[in-house]
Amino acid sequence: AQGNTLAHYSLGVMHLEGTGVEKDCQAAIKKFLKPICERGPWGKMIHNAYQAYGRGEYFTSYRLYLRAAEQGYESGLVSAAWLYDRGPHDIDHFLAYDQTLATNVTVLAHERMNRALRLYLRATDQGNVEAEIRAGDFYYYGYGTSVKHDAAAAHYRQAGMRSQ
Repeated sequence: AQGNTLAHYSLGVMHLEGTGVEKDCQAAIKKFLKPICERGPWGKMIHNAYQAYGRGEYFTSYRLYLRAAEQGYESGLVSAAWLYDRGPHDIDHFLAYDQTLATNVTVLAHERMNRALRLYLRATDQGNVEAEIRAGDFYYYGYGTSVKHDAAAAHYRQAGMRSQ
């Protein structure tokens, strides 16, 4: 959201309470309160992750996006998911440090896609259309999970409804 933070906050509270506008908790949160919460100093973490990626510092970027994702920030969720999903091939190298994973490349690739799907699904809970489409793709093609056409259709349908 752009504009004055206090004005957005006030509009959010008005929508929550139904003061002078129709009461709409979803609009209050999605249009006004969530965007101003994401303006805080933690936004710098996302910016630093983006810059690190641009410099080719993929591991640093991955760590920062993942930290933002763990805190529930939508842009962190989608960006970390993208790194697992389509990022540099050496992302498997990062996963190899995780002692719970086998060193078999096929297992690493499957786990990488499974982690991407889990992050995309968390982002869909926040209304992210891009994540909704990618989750549909994962279920349609069986990336990191088994093929589930009914789940794919549900995510595509939801993405279509959110895009209107």
